[in-house]
Amino acid sequence: MILLAGVAGLTVSVRALEGARGTEETRSQTTYYANGQVETECAIRDGHREGECRRFSADGRKLAEGSYAAGRMEGPWTFWLPDGSIDLERSGRYEAGVRAGS
Repeated sequence: MILLAGVAGLTVSVRALEGARGTEETRSQTTYYANGQVETECAIRDGHREGECRRFSADGRKLAEGSYAAGRMEGPWTFWLPDGSIDLERSGRYEAGVRAGS
């Protein structure tokens, strides 16, 4: 399956975790595209995203950056369009996963 996903150019579900499993510690989780490029880098706590998170395209461009609290987007988030400009419709301040303003 991984070989087929790699050939098809899909995301391979490979995760690199740092930190003790089963504790209240915050861990770092990194997922990768089939080409080896980092897809996401996120902090994880108690099975949910908690803290800083970044998402990248398969060619390495940053797509999104912000933080999570209790598994929901919280605080300032920035999203980028394919041309590298900031996506003003999606970027802004988030509260409990909902965009609250710019």
